[in-house]
Amino acid sequence: MSDPRGGDRFEVGVKLGGGAEDGEHADAAVDPDRHFRHVMSHVPTGVVVITADAEQGPAGLAVGSFASISLRPALVGFFCDRGSTSWPLMRTGGGFCVNVLAHDQTALSARFAKRGARSSRR
Repeated sequence: MSDPRGGDRFEVGVKLGGGAEDGEHADAAVDPDRHFRHVMSHVPTGVVVITADAEQGPAGLAVGSFASISLRPALVGFFCDRGSTSWPLMRTGGGFCVNVLAHDQTALSARFAKRGARSSRR
């Protein structure tokens, strides 16, 4: 399959182990996006919250794809969903902050994982 941005694109098949008692498996035929999200939610990854001062005020998003790219120069990278409502606001801010979360900050991660998440300075 060809990617319109150039290069090759590969279809990825992912299967979550478990029996038919897992209700998400039944949804796979009906909603493959929901099934893929469910499967990928079982892949362990560190989560960070990226925040920035946007023109409209503070904004942020949860990211599970944060990685170190280079030591010199110091570079990091992360990937955002094309449909992100926060990233278009954040990218104009000229900088961002990476907040590394602890294991007990699940609620904070979930807050920024929601579409349209806004940061608050409280």
